[in-house]
Amino acid sequence: MGLNFPDTPTVGQIFPSPAISGTGQWRWDGTEWLPNASPLLLGAPFDAMMHNNLVINGGMEVSQVNGTSSVTFATGTGQYMLDQWLLSFTNASAVFAGQQITPPGTPSFGASFPSCLQFKATTAISSLAAGDFAVFYQPFEGYRVNKLGYGAAGAQAITIAFWVYATIAGTFGVNIHNAAANRSYVASVSINNATTWEYKTVVIPGDVTGTWPGGSALSFIIMLTFACGTTFTTTPGAWTAGNLFGVTGQTNFFGTANNVVCLTGFGAWAGYQNPVSSLSQFYIRPFVEENTLCERYYQIVAAAMDNQGTVTNDVSATQASFRVLMRATPTCTGNAALSTNIGASNFNVSGDGHGMTIQVTSSATGRFYWYGQILANARM
Repeated sequence: MGLNFPDTPTVGQIFPSPAISGTGQWRWDGTEWLPNASPLLLGAPFDAMMHNNLVINGGMEVSQVNGTSSVTFATGTGQYMLDQWLLSFTNASAVFAGQQITPPGTPSFGASFPSCLQFKATTAISSLAAGDFAVFYQPFEGYRVNKLGYGAAGAQAITIAFWVYATIAGTFGVNIHNAAANRSYVASVSINNATTWEYKTVVIPGDVTGTWPGGSALSFIIMLTFACGTTFTTTPGAWTAGNLFGVTGQTNFFGTANNVVCLTGFGAWAGYQNPVSSLSQFYIRPFVEENTLCERYYQIVAAAMDNQGTVTNDVSATQASFRVLMRATPTCTGNAALSTNIGASNFNVSGDGHGMTIQVTSSATGRFYWYGQILANARM
């Protein structure tokens, strides 16, 4: 029997759906209809989905710095609220807070995801200027995504899936853009029901042009945009040159004070996959594994030093090793309890991706001690 393929398919669309016996299924990749391979989940055990998930901390469980505290942050700068996840907004009068919370409402995923990231407008974006926005995003270093082959023929598509909850219904943008922010793709996604957890899947075709850095450098960003002025909006569904991350005519989800958007169960995989909501908790790595992956970018390390006699500049020192190799030489800061002989400003902390050294930078006589936590930051 013949098949009458749709005239205006969307990227990732499967036809026929449901399948018709004896015909097979086809998927539109943006250029042509290709045979639809079995979803990764059906061809391999659950751990294949978990360990091929490009996203780190997709279950929103790891929060080394802020714990479950609500953090109010400044306009115009991205701030890490949880490990690997940043929130950012730009608006002259709005006030926002981010927080790791227990998923609100009655999630259809039950207790499978104990944490989510909440983005809250404590003061609304009541008037959305052209350059205003409010976004969730995660940066990806080259080592994590080089195998996608972006910037050359054969670049792989990415399937993105996540749970989302919002106080209003509406349309938002899901975006991938490169480190230079001069290559962007925006997909349009709709929240159909307010205060209801919904599972969304998006397929973004690979970009065969542009520059996508490799190694430990920032390669690209996945971003979800819940308010966006006209400066950064575009018609969805195509790769474009420029820094565009919102959908033309999309909803301002933060137009009323105390509106919230929450995310959890976030995953991204190479190729055209078919993640399903009922199994989404199995696509996220266990907490211990996610925490270890997060420590490549941020670690909290205990260290101590105790000297009994005279100290000469830059001689007395102690060292500590990082639990995992960090992405780059980290910025090391810390808190310390000190004797009266040496003040906190007279200690220098330095390190590379393997470990750190704490050195005394002044002279003193008599016993002194240092102890505390070192915060090693190698984020992008």
